[in-house]
Amino acid sequence: MIPSIFVYVVRHGESMNNATKLLLPPDEDILTDHGKLQASLLGSHLSDVKFTKAYTSDYIRCVDTTKILLSKSNYPEVTQLKLELDQRLRERNLGIFEGGPYHGYIKYLAENILDRGIPATELEFEGGDTSMDMKKKVESFLTTILEPDDKSNEVGSILATSHAYFIFFFAHYLHTNPHKFILKNASDVLLKGSPNTGWIKLEFQKPISSESPWEVLVHAEYDTTHLKPLNTDDALTTYTKSNKLANRFDGCMHQ
Repeated sequence: MIPSIFVYVVRHGESMNNATKLLLPPDEDILTDHGKLQASLLGSHLSDVKFTKAYTSDYIRCVDTTKILLSKSNYPEVTQLKLELDQRLRERNLGIFEGGPYHGYIKYLAENILDRGIPATELEFEGGDTSMDMKKKVESFLTTILEPDDKSNEVGSILATSHAYFIFFFAHYLHTNPHKFILKNASDVLLKGSPNTGWIKLEFQKPISSESPWEVLVHAEYDTTHLKPLNTDDALTTYTKSNKLANRFDGCMHQ
């Protein structure tokens, strides 16, 4: 029997972007103390998972989330895993909104997604990554983890730490390509946005032939059980709940 490939997709912890409500440059958008605590709690929650590969966006908020998470592992070899810094896992570049306040960006989302009915996976940002750019990155990354060049290594469990937009496109790609992937046990939660350190667990079962799709068992959808000890919302969730404009998207993110 061909072993399954387990993939854990994690969003980074709370960052300065969330705390300041500014779309900061990547080198300034570091984890807050609360974000570091979120990552630590997730690491403890997943400490019994024997990760064999760890991919992460090369943006510092993802790299630090991954390092903290792996440091909590019960397996010494996991704490020493080499991080695969992958530019494909970067957050979507939002073009003219980069460096600006949340308000203008959220207003643009509301006008186009909620008022005009443009699907979030088809919304474009002037000067930024296109929707097709994001889909190609997802497709390329899936090929890397499911069809590796080096097939001699143990497959085991793969960790991928990324950002809200990449994870959103990743989930939608799996959902909208039934000729490649058949999702099982998935709900509409998978098509929502991920909260900070929310995680997905997917089990990819290799098809019998190259013409058949992969079967993908969904074991967790943006799980945040690890955050219960905090008993408080992070900056992003607080903003979504308290800001009138952002609150219109309240049902679009899994809490």
